[in-house]
Amino acid sequence: MGPDHPGIATYLNHLAAFYEREGKSSRAEKLFKRVLAIQEARPGTENSRLADAYANLERFYARHGKKRQSAEIAARANVVLARSALVGTKK
Repeated sequence: MGPDHPGIATYLNHLAAFYEREGKSSRAEKLFKRVLAIQEARPGTENSRLADAYANLERFYARHGKKRQSAEIAARANVVLARSALVGTKK
């Protein structure tokens, strides 16, 4: 398993959540961003894991009062979700 494997992203996501609960916001933010980067780099970026990564980072920003960052991530997520919906309708 390499450093960009989806399984690693899952582990990092859990670790980020742990750090956030422990009050280590800076570490948590870095890991949530790393998870998002891993998922964005995967082929076929319109997937549920990518949507989850966006949602987790967006909620992190919202919980920490970072409204601008939260809105930016939400906007990016909406673009991906819209693309995903279009991909799902093409056959």
